[in-house]
Amino acid sequence: MWFEFAHGKKKINFMFNNELSLNHSEFENFLYYDISKIRICFNTRHIPRIIPNKWRKKEFNALSITLILVGINKLNLQGERVGFLCSPAIEK
Repeated sequence: MWFEFAHGKKKINFMFNNELSLNHSEFENFLYYDISKIRICFNTRHIPRIIPNKWRKKEFNALSITLILVGINKLNLQGERVGFLCSPAIEK
């Protein structure tokens, strides 16, 4: 899974029963800053079966996921525009 090396991964696993996927997510934007950090934002319609109870009070059809990656040594981006569907490969 993409969050294998995530800070706070136990909380992610607990909140979503290890089902939070970035496959076929919509790329929203990214920001490269501080020499070796990147913030990447995705929208996904793959809602895990288990979600926090307080989320059940309001209807929603997608999740917004923001990742902040630090210590970037190599960055390879391919694409032509925002809003495309992708299944990002995040490797360490």
